[in-house]
Amino acid sequence: MESLLLTIWNDVASHEPIASKLEHLRQSLGLQVPLCQLQLFQLQDEHRLTRVACTGDGAANGAASNLEIPGVAAWCRTGDMLETGGGGRTSPMDRSFASLHSGVALVCPLRIQDRPVGVLLVVPESRVGLVPEQRQWLEAVTLPLAVILERHLEARARDALERAVQVDQQALGQRLGGRTEDGRIVGAEGDLRPVMERIGLVGDSDLSVLLLGETGSGKEVIARAIHEGSRRCGAPFVRVNCGAIPAELIDSELFGHERGSFTGALSQRQGWFERADGGTLFLDEIGELTHAAQVRLLRVLQEGVIQRVGGHDAVPVDVRIVAATHRDLAAMVAAGSFREDLWYRVAGFPIHIPPLRHRPNDLPALAEHMAWRSAQRLGLPLVLPSAEDLRLLAAYSWPGNVRELAAVFDRAVVLGQGKQLALVSALGQALPSGSVMESRPTESNPGMPDQAFPTLEQVQRAHIEAALVRTRGRISGPTGAAALLGLNPNTLRSKMRKLKVRRVEFGGWTNDGQ
Repeated sequence: MESLLLTIWNDVASHEPIASKLEHLRQSLGLQVPLCQLQLFQLQDEHRLTRVACTGDGAANGAASNLEIPGVAAWCRTGDMLETGGGGRTSPMDRSFASLHSGVALVCPLRIQDRPVGVLLVVPESRVGLVPEQRQWLEAVTLPLAVILERHLEARARDALERAVQVDQQALGQRLGGRTEDGRIVGAEGDLRPVMERIGLVGDSDLSVLLLGETGSGKEVIARAIHEGSRRCGAPFVRVNCGAIPAELIDSELFGHERGSFTGALSQRQGWFERADGGTLFLDEIGELTHAAQVRLLRVLQEGVIQRVGGHDAVPVDVRIVAATHRDLAAMVAAGSFREDLWYRVAGFPIHIPPLRHRPNDLPALAEHMAWRSAQRLGLPLVLPSAEDLRLLAAYSWPGNVRELAAVFDRAVVLGQGKQLALVSALGQALPSGSVMESRPTESNPGMPDQAFPTLEQVQRAHIEAALVRTRGRISGPTGAAALLGLNPNTLRSKMRKLKVRRVEFGGWTNDGQ
């Protein structure tokens, strides 16, 4: 038996697929316990099993790979080997296992230190089952087989995590539309300069930062810039979307959990705080946290330790907090929906990120970058925006900010198919109500450099162009630009000639605007 166990334990350390290891086990046991088939199941929760591997006669017989057996986890914790298919057994567990194979079979619980891991279904060659000595051989191999199963599940979880990281990196490349290929932030020397100056002031400290700005204005780009400019730049940067975490999972997501702490907790899991240890934790949309979650978060920020769900030990964590929200946290504090003490913790150094409509000097560089980025990502020839394109973009208010700009260029590149940037069509497909432009900020923006005040002619031209985009170039009729602007169609045409608004920019419509 010692020789057999040594062979099986060697399989534990090998890198072969689990199906191969199961076949080695069947062959190694063959002299002592002649076997037709082995089926290995992973314990999913208290009542469900999923087949992981099957070897031997009929291994690909199409048997169900998922089983729902009431109480299977409880039996697996403390139960002994049971025999199915021998007649006289009528329990749901017996019937469920018997459905996997006709004839006699034995079911062995797999556990590690009384912790259930899975189940081994054994189909012997003998139609009358196994003698006691053969059962002892099977019982002896359950522990190494449980370890094999657990390591297989851990490896599969690591592979899934790596795939998730790759997907997240691809999504990140799409989200961070305001950064060039070499990592520079578009507008850092323009309208974003005051923001970059504030990043320089706070970057190398551990002071918590609160980023305030509209949705899509680039808060994650700025958060990463803060991390990369700090002494923590070599440690993890972890982003958590607080608004996307269900209230019942907030503790597990932020602080982690211990194995067995709740149904489905089959392994220990580190929370976001532990994953960001030594680095920066970006709490995006912190204003969406429930009141209970705010209390638990405040305690961690005050004490610098976490406690995993189901755990008893305090785990110290060293993280720098960067929070972000598009909501008015000060008003939420006044209304009692956001804790005042948490506000003081996260708002150590607030930074306001201006919306795109207040960054007119950055728009040409952003447009050129988005054109390049969309063409590269979609595999189409690069077409850079023209002066007329830039005037059209400046005439729109961009309620979705840089994120919306990226989406518009994706559409424009696809519609233009490498021959042109179809920005008129791209904008016209998704113009929300009330989006007609503020062509330029009409009053100075606090913290922003003074901008040239637009002339009345520039404002009129931009407003007419925005109306033509909204109506897809139609002038007359109830859905035309003239009706939208409250003008007679002939008056609008006259103004367009005076302001040199060319008709072909908006779809090449005829002289009557149809």
